[in-house]
Amino acid sequence: MIIYCHGFGSSGQATKAIQLRKYFGNIQVETPDLPPEPFQALAKIKSVIVGTANEPMLLVGSSLGGFYALWLHQEQNVPAVLLNPAVNPAAGALDQDKLTRHFEPQALSAWRGTYVAQLRELVCSPTVINPQNLYVFLNRNDEILDSHQTQTYFQPCGCFMKIYTYGGHRFGNFNRVLPYIDRIYRRLPN
Repeated sequence: MIIYCHGFGSSGQATKAIQLRKYFGNIQVETPDLPPEPFQALAKIKSVIVGTANEPMLLVGSSLGGFYALWLHQEQNVPAVLLNPAVNPAAGALDQDKLTRHFEPQALSAWRGTYVAQLRELVCSPTVINPQNLYVFLNRNDEILDSHQTQTYFQPCGCFMKIYTYGGHRFGNFNRVLPYIDRIYRRLPN
């Protein structure tokens, strides 16, 4: 099973979720709608993980969903593919100017101080990240998150990292990553 964790202001019906379901037509792809509250979002993803514990599982997370996938990779030892992941969303990733330019007002209204506090609790130090079965894909021209900071964050752990020049934050070049995800998934133990 593949579990897609969407980013802030997105949904389980996002373009990448649709592309994953289409590409992996014969493999179950779960694309839950994640609530805006971080602890609730993690609980929802965990419930999918627990419900399917006896089959190969791969998390694919984009942006804030990548942050959640990294946290679950660490806590649950689930293999994870991260696409332009937020590594510390309680810091610069929640810059109001950037958010206002790129997200709908209703998505922004969901953010409260308690949500930011929850995100701070979930931040993972790069020195303790388990690099095994962790794959990071970045686009240099990410207009929301600083790809250089993300690259610097993951370098100490030695995980797999692939960096593209173009594709933006929404990963418009996701079709280039799908074959990697396919190979990663097929190598998972049964």
